Amino acid sequence: IIILGLNPAWQRTLLLKSFRRGEVNRCEEVSEYASGKGINTACAVKKWKSAPLVLQFSGRSSGMALCKDLKGADIQYDSVEIKSPTRMCQTLVASSESTELIDPSPRISSTEALLLCDKIRALKDSADFWVFSGTFPSGFSEKYLQKILKGIPSSKIILDGITGVSPILNHGIFIFKINKHELFTLTGKKSVNQAWAELRKFYCIEQLIITDGEKPVTWCSHRKTIRYKVPECEKLINPIGSG
Repeated sequence: IIILGLNPAWQRTLLLKSFRRGEVNRCEEVSEYASGKGINTACAVKKWKSAPLVLQFSGRSSGMALCKDLKGADIQYDSVEIKSPTRMCQTLVASSESTELIDPSPRISSTEALLLCDKIRALKDSADFWVFSGTFPSGFSEKYLQKILKGIPSSKIILDGITGVSPILNHGIFIFKINKHELFTLTGKKSVNQAWAELRKFYCIEQLIITDGEKPVTWCSHRKTIRYKVPECEKLINPIGSG
């Protein structure tokens, strides 16, 4: 399973007893680690006893820290080193509330984008699945996506993203994972059944998976729709971005 997590983040989570605007707020605990949708996907896949490979851009000291953390977690990766620093995501968790502050995406040069395309071309015959996860960094335009998709069967593509993904949808995909709000925004519909029918008018999608926060997950295929209850978490610290 090869995961294109092209916009990783160095995550910094700060735990506070309470947060007071306009005052000094002292943290009780700080943790730092590699993150971003692609890396989080790789962590999940690894729990299934598989060996994912993450393809990514990484830059400067935050990129070095990210790669070191992946190595320590025994997650395989292949990075294109870029001039811009890897973005940082800072999460403030105070009591039952949390807020995220995310740096702008790094800007990818044409040379850096083409280096990634070369890495992908060399791997096209070795993957069972290709997972496109998260947003794409600035400068990584649709023409590079089209170059990547060439030669990859639609039956091997899983998409978890909504911004700048038109080439992937037009190519055809096996699984499209999206949250309910994104689904309604993308299709202009107000029900899951209507939205699924609308997607199938324009795109070749085998399966659709829709998350909705703590509410049940909906799985749609061409033959049936199933709803899955989300397992309860005993101690949930920060639910932001956890779809």
